[in-house]
Amino acid sequence: MIKRDGYVTNCIELDVKCPIDYQIYINGRPAQDAIDFLPTPFSHVHRGRIKTRESLLVLEVLAHDGAFIRLPLWRWRSPGFELFREALRSQKHCDISLSSGDTIRNAVPIQITVEDDGWRCHARSGQNSVPIEIDDADILNIEIRSDTYAPTEGDKKRKASVRNSRTFFKDAPAAFRQPIAVTSLSDKRANYSRTKYRILLLRPRPLPTDEIYVTAPLAQLCSSGLCELVVADTTLQPPDAGLFHDTDMVIVVRYISAIWMDELVKCKGHAEIVYLFDDDIPAAVDTIELPATYRRRLIDVTSCDFQYMFYISDMVIVSSPILAKRYNTAKTHLLEPPSIRQSESLNHHLDGSTLRIGYHGSSTHYRDLEFLIPMIRKFSEANPGVEFDLFGHKAIRQMARGLDRVNVMDPLPWDEYKEFAKNRPCHIMVAPLLDNAYNRGKSRVKFCDASSLGAAGIFTNAQMYRGIVDHGIDGLLVGNTEDEWLSALQSLATDPDRTYRIASACRITNQVKCSLSKATRFWAELLNISMRF
Repeated sequence: MIKRDGYVTNCIELDVKCPIDYQIYINGRPAQDAIDFLPTPFSHVHRGRIKTRESLLVLEVLAHDGAFIRLPLWRWRSPGFELFREALRSQKHCDISLSSGDTIRNAVPIQITVEDDGWRCHARSGQNSVPIEIDDADILNIEIRSDTYAPTEGDKKRKASVRNSRTFFKDAPAAFRQPIAVTSLSDKRANYSRTKYRILLLRPRPLPTDEIYVTAPLAQLCSSGLCELVVADTTLQPPDAGLFHDTDMVIVVRYISAIWMDELVKCKGHAEIVYLFDDDIPAAVDTIELPATYRRRLIDVTSCDFQYMFYISDMVIVSSPILAKRYNTAKTHLLEPPSIRQSESLNHHLDGSTLRIGYHGSSTHYRDLEFLIPMIRKFSEANPGVEFDLFGHKAIRQMARGLDRVNVMDPLPWDEYKEFAKNRPCHIMVAPLLDNAYNRGKSRVKFCDASSLGAAGIFTNAQMYRGIVDHGIDGLLVGNTEDEWLSALQSLATDPDRTYRIASACRITNQVKCSLSKATRFWAELLNISMRF
């Protein structure tokens, strides 16, 4: 039972009656992270008073068997939102009565935009086709007319471009309140007569995520004729319904566009839908350390792609034990990153070349690298023979200005980066990771990166690295203090033999604990073809 107060603009109160040990999420995040949302002792009631500036909250209750119950919690005063959205869905004209006393007749709905302080409707006036925008506070009432309109191409493009206006469940509004059980994969496969699985991978563009977790591990199965993999870049090509024909499994990596989502929903029940993510996407809401543009994008992805994909998928694959624990359901599987690249040799440790220290990270790790820059400055001044390779945007370049032998480069596309890393190995790789909500969900992938660079890695002493790094043997674990980072850098820079031993041990650990064959076996078992693998 849900109690909703939809007329309060700054908070929502709700009671949820369910077994006390069921998991409850608000906007994809554990409910206990919300203020004052706690189970009531000695009862089956979770009671919460959630203060929020977000326009839409989605409540989710996860049962032990992976069943999902979802309910949207609307914060807006105006009842016109549902009416305008219904007019938008059904392509009906509507009359919009304004609080000023005016009425816009025969308005053509175009789109809805969602903002922190409410929502706004965009329409064309039926009288002169002039575009209009109306804030929800100015709407007194909306009446849907019976006559339909033919949307223009411009209307269709504008509607498709607004991600926040996407309707989660087009075909069944009652689905918000109906538990949807996880499909039994073994029962489903029992009806298949084919021995070769056709897998469709949907990715926004070529990313390290899809190669690390999907294409590289599946390569051996494909070459053995046990499965077929088709790859579609959803931001580079329009949706093609033919790609879904005779597909047994569809894998979505991280994000999916609205138009591709429409095609994906149609194959629900005919193909297994797998959602794979390697970052704690909803945690971006709470992580102000992320770059503003990236954070805004992930907040949008949380409201659209992440929540809906988690809901409709038959399987969810995550990349770290923290993510597996946080999003623990009957359909959640853990696939830690395998090592898909190895340094060709460790000769750069033996040929007397200039000591090179590398930081290879994307712009999302701006704050992590910013934390390290003062130490790099001190270290380079004390060790004039050392060279640094850093990936970062213009703010990092500005911070490193005036430092000799510190190369700051823009992040590269994945294929270009692989070629760069292959031709420019490092002696030492640094991987600082500040403690914040987003970083806590990270995987051990930087340890694999150290091996691919032929480097001895220095890592923040965080949980994802403690599970793989044997301190002093195949890497160094340090606290996020200036003294510890400088001490670790100095200890390796002044002892080339130790640096070489750690780099060698890192390669061996990767071959044993992070082998690509383990990831291949994971997919073989998931596809139920392990007996033939």
